[in-house]
Amino acid sequence: SDHIIDPVERHVELFPGKTSTIILENDIRPNLTVVKRDADTGEPVPDTVFLVEAADGHSVDEIRTGPDGTATLENLLPGVYEITEKSVPAVWRQSLVSWIPLYAFSGLLTAFKIKRRTMAAAPMIPTAIRGMR
Repeated sequence: SDHIIDPVERHVELFPGKTSTIILENDIRPNLTVVKRDADTGEPVPDTVFLVEAADGHSVDEIRTGPDGTATLENLLPGVYEITEKSVPAVWRQSLVSWIPLYAFSGLLTAFKIKRRTMAAAPMIPTAIRGMR
């Protein structure tokens, strides 16, 4: 399902000859977008593979950035996720850093920007985690 189940029990009282209405809403599961950019040029870095793990350590999925430097994992459960760079094209250095925590909230598209420098450049610099609707 692409919606989060609302576990709250609700009660409604019905009366003879009357129609009662109860309106319930469910939030859509969040998506995760990882954005990979070159720290020197700002250009997208395609073909970078990231491992996405849940806070309890189980592997959720591996995602690969496309030509625009983004990779999206859809329909996640709300929670904390760890993002680890698994591979990067040869002209860039692979990050040795795991990024945690990354919070996914219901109805919130979370983007995680990562900037890396080319092999001849200075040390790698992460950018901020940001959320957007």
